[in-house]
Amino acid sequence: MDEYEAAKQRHTVRQYTTEPISQEHVDALQSAIAEINAEGNLNAVLMLNEPKAFATIPLKVIGFSNASNYIAMIGPENATLNERIGYYGERLVLLAQSLGLRTCWAMMCSKKYAKDHVKEGQRFVIGISVGYGANDGKQHKDRPKEDVGYSPDAPEWFNRGIECVMLAPSGVNKQPISFSYEGDVVTAIYKPTNLIRVDCGIARYHFELGAGKDNFRWKDSL
Repeated sequence: MDEYEAAKQRHTVRQYTTEPISQEHVDALQSAIAEINAEGNLNAVLMLNEPKAFATIPLKVIGFSNASNYIAMIGPENATLNERIGYYGERLVLLAQSLGLRTCWAMMCSKKYAKDHVKEGQRFVIGISVGYGANDGKQHKDRPKEDVGYSPDAPEWFNRGIECVMLAPSGVNKQPISFSYEGDVVTAIYKPTNLIRVDCGIARYHFELGAGKDNFRWKDSL
């Protein structure tokens, strides 16, 4: 399964089976985490068998069950950290989907169980729960794609990017990012709060996946 197909099939899943993640899948995740840490200047860590990280009342209220594994998304603090967390984290999410695992971006995942992995000058931004799903999730409601930037007059590559962005997860499914272009230069438009910066990184990864990285360049790089 390629990344685009994984993006089409992937939905948020908060309910998991009790089956441990196989060693083969652990190894695949660990290898990918090492790659994104090196490429994105991050310190993400796969945390296994830590159910207490999802034991808070708010997480139970929104429906988490049997969640005991997660990727702690950690990195050196700077202006682009949250966007890089979203961008590279979504790469891991799509890999997990292709392996038959299910995921959820979990802002309220407890940070204290990963604190030994947070080095000086670094920050734990968000967790990504991962495991074998008790279900496959369901399609979220979308904004009109025209609100995100789609236009009949836009280049085909740009509209393909927007269509892939429509598949991207975001905080409470608000899809708060839109895109514009001038020639081959693309701009992401959003209100720069911390959570939305994560959403922006996720959306940027999806835009690249749909549009093709060779067809454009970002106005602001990560």
